[in-house]
Amino acid sequence: MFDGFGICFGYDLIGGETTNETDVYENYVYRTTDDGMEADNYCSNVRIWKNVIHDTFVGISIAPAFIGPVFVIRNVIYNTGAPPNQAYGGKGPCCGTGFKFQHPEPKSGSGPIYLFHNTVIGGTQSYGIIVSEPAIFYKLVSRNNIWVGENRVALSIRTKQLIDFDYDVLWAGNYYAIAEWPEKGTRFNNLTSFASSTGLESNGVQINPGFINTHEDNYQLSPDSPLIDAGLRIQGINDDYFGLAPDIGAFESK
Repeated sequence: MFDGFGICFGYDLIGGETTNETDVYENYVYRTTDDGMEADNYCSNVRIWKNVIHDTFVGISIAPAFIGPVFVIRNVIYNTGAPPNQAYGGKGPCCGTGFKFQHPEPKSGSGPIYLFHNTVIGGTQSYGIIVSEPAIFYKLVSRNNIWVGENRVALSIRTKQLIDFDYDVLWAGNYYAIAEWPEKGTRFNNLTSFASSTGLESNGVQINPGFINTHEDNYQLSPDSPLIDAGLRIQGINDDYFGLAPDIGAFESK
């Protein structure tokens, strides 16, 4: 199919009720030729949590979410980027991504978006996350996420807007650059240079997450993972952690 499903009201909404008050959780979405899940258009008080999405061109699209807020928490997304014989594999935007943030009509801008404790592993030639023009993001916050680009940068920012990314893990595998932001110097070979140039991820970490078994799509943290007890406490989000501090990523180890 094209998209897995959409959550919010469409662009043609005129007047009337605009709130969703919707929880989208514990779904399993795979083999879509575009987005696994869309939180586009008029989204208000939408909470997306503990979903598994794989083998899609884009994992979750928030492009953009008018009104807001949208909370995206503890989702696992892997193997993004459609194969060449599917809709966007050989034409259209390159390579796919776990998260997509954009929209061709930037006038209204996006409402608040919060990304907490997600684990995202881009497929071959796929980005971990893309934030792109021309949409306006008044509040886009990322904490305790794992962004992995196997053969692309983990984080691609193509917007002049201020966003708030920190305390995340970025890993690009064998790729030579960890992040890119053309407005700030194109590509960055390491997280230290990216943080000093952009002000983002000053408390972020560039390290192999240490998953249990990526070949069997098991993205829980191995017992010796450096991400265990390494996360930032976020009141109301990860208060039920085990150990000294929350783990980074979608899973909390016991």
